[in-house]
Amino acid sequence: WITLMASEGSRLLKTTHSIEATTSTFRSDTYVDIGWSITHTCVSASSTLYVQVDGMNDVFSSWDGGSDHQFTYIKLANTSGTLITGTTDNIKVGDIKSKVDSGLSTEEFGFGFSHLWKVTSGNRPTADSGTTYTFDIWSKQPKAAAGGTTFHEGTMMVWEIEE
Repeated sequence: WITLMASEGSRLLKTTHSIEATTSTFRSDTYVDIGWSITHTCVSASSTLYVQVDGMNDVFSSWDGGSDHQFTYIKLANTSGTLITGTTDNIKVGDIKSKVDSGLSTEEFGFGFSHLWKVTSGNRPTADSGTTYTFDIWSKQPKAAAGGTTFHEGTMMVWEIEE
């Protein structure tokens, strides 16, 4: 799988892995730290880090937030919630649509999700060997008054590759 990410002549320098626990339920219209994080100490100043998250989330709604959809988004951030340079936010990992017209007043669905971010040495705050970075997963649920999300049993991994 690593060979798919790395070009010919690249080499894997180091991997870091963490197992993430089930979270409490989040209800927030703005990004909040869900408590999933991974810390990686770099071997090389010029390497690229590939940060992956895999997990499950339950999205629920009572449809009292003025929308017929309930979304859950994630982003890769540092510990203060700042988006990691070169990555994107608003990665949708859950979406349910109202079935109130079918007689359902609340709904909850589970979603498996996986996302991979590429963090180049130029996008790291300091690209020195021996520098330790902590990557956090932050989430938001627009129209949070209507519902929220619980994240279940996940994993995070960092591959450090010299490209």
